[in-house]
Amino acid sequence: MAFDRFADPRAGREVSTARGDSDVLLDVVREQDLETAAHRCVLYEGILSVMRIPDAVRDFLATGPLAHVVLRHADDRLHVTLSWVGVEGDEVVFSTFYSPHKVRDLMADPRVTLSFQANEHAGPGLWPYLVIDGVARVTEGGALPFMDRIAPAYLGPGAMFPARDAPAGWLFHVSVERIYGVGPWRESEAG
Repeated sequence: MAFDRFADPRAGREVSTARGDSDVLLDVVREQDLETAAHRCVLYEGILSVMRIPDAVRDFLATGPLAHVVLRHADDRLHVTLSWVGVEGDEVVFSTFYSPHKVRDLMADPRVTLSFQANEHAGPGLWPYLVIDGVARVTEGGALPFMDRIAPAYLGPGAMFPARDAPAGWLFHVSVERIYGVGPWRESEAG
């Protein structure tokens, strides 16, 4: 079930995306209101802690596999898009320059699934793949510096993101809930 509201202690009331309070939601994110963010996490199945990303997953993501990003629209339809990703601390991060609907969608329901297929496979068995389920928080700006930082994994050594005149965009920071798939990260499923 998708949640469409959360308590905003800053505003002293409950904020609803159905009422068109997306500006208030974005203000909360801009201010990095940690109390509100923690309150949201309680509503999203009690997720308050961050899962440590195993080294095998970090190594895999450093090879530059494209992410299939799955999220929900406000009307509960699934939305799938491709994205580059990086790791910052114990969060998986992706960005957008021109998609405010992703911001609205993830503000209304921050659950997200990222699916990756290995770029190469030289062994027996199934082609390696990785799936990450998590909860995203949205921050405004910083998309171009982030894309420049991860561009070498996708475009080659020394590369920068080619669209130099891109707007500030948004970053999506995914706190990992679950990791699964076929690869050396399978061991993390048992833990």
